[in-house]
Amino acid sequence: YLGAYIFIMISSLFSDIILLNPILIVNIFIITTIGMFLPLYEKREAYATVFNIGTLLSVASMFYFPSFILILLILIGFIIFRIFSWREWFISVLGLILPYIFLGTFYFWNDCLLSKIESYKSAFSLISVKDFHLSLYVIITVSFLGVILFLSLFKFMITINEKQIRIRKFLSFIIWFFLVSSISLLPSAKYSILSYVMI
Repeated sequence: YLGAYIFIMISSLFSDIILLNPILIVNIFIITTIGMFLPLYEKREAYATVFNIGTLLSVASMFYFPSFILILLILIGFIIFRIFSWREWFISVLGLILPYIFLGTFYFWNDCLLSKIESYKSAFSLISVKDFHLSLYVIITVSFLGVILFLSLFKFMITINEKQIRIRKFLSFIIWFFLVSSISLLPSAKYSILSYVMI
């Protein structure tokens, strides 16, 4: 329950996060994706799982478009777990594209495809420092949590070589997930602080 406690504590710092927002829905898809990705290390020919992972990430990007950057996780996860089968790569790309084909067909059928493409183009706006209006209490708390995070990450990087190969790969995947989800903050000026919920 420690992870849930930390999530609730950080979420309570910002009033915008407490309300229902698209990133909370995206988190359900991301947690499910991670839960499906980790057992791939021992599976062979996991075509259905790889397709589901691609589809879930694609659907997540429909709720919160900057989460489309998490598609890099499929590439990184395949490299970490040494999955070099062209079929699984192709199936994951098919899973990524298929929901957007359905969505594009729906928009085309209702004569609003071009306007929706323009709205997707405008969804990417780089984050600005002016978007953040933080109180002193929030700055102190986030700084304290940041110091704890970097100290634990440093300790984690030292002791990772002592673990089993399977656990080492799982932990490497989680670290990469943290880094990639941090990148997704940059094009999310529309949601600013809410983007931290995904991390």
